[in-house]
Amino acid sequence: MSIANQISLSLDVLMQNITRLQEQAATLPTPDEISTTEGSTKEKAQADYVDALKRYADRVAKKTELVKLYVQTNAEALQKASEALLTTDGNTSLEARQAAAFIEAATAAPQDAPGKQVGGPMTERTW
Repeated sequence: MSIANQISLSLDVLMQNITRLQEQAATLPTPDEISTTEGSTKEKAQADYVDALKRYADRVAKKTELVKLYVQTNAEALQKASEALLTTDGNTSLEARQAAAFIEAATAAPQDAPGKQVGGPMTERTW
């Protein structure tokens, strides 16, 4: 398998993983959902415990939102970079194919034409 094919396959896998990351980030609960804590607060110990749970839940909510933002931002950046690489790779491949075709055309044996002798040293050519 050529390097270009390997890169292409790797970019396909990358794009699938980016899509999966974006889908998973979208399923993370919202900060409000995470911060919701319920419990009995009739007694002081219960109220203190529920308050502590609320504080920790708020911290988790903030961190979750940061993780979600981080994943979304980096997934978008990866997607743009891979699309740019695919575009560049396509352009480079096209340029490489054009250069190869030019070289092949330049080095190919000329077609024999009636009345023309081609080949041998320059002194032997007759036109």
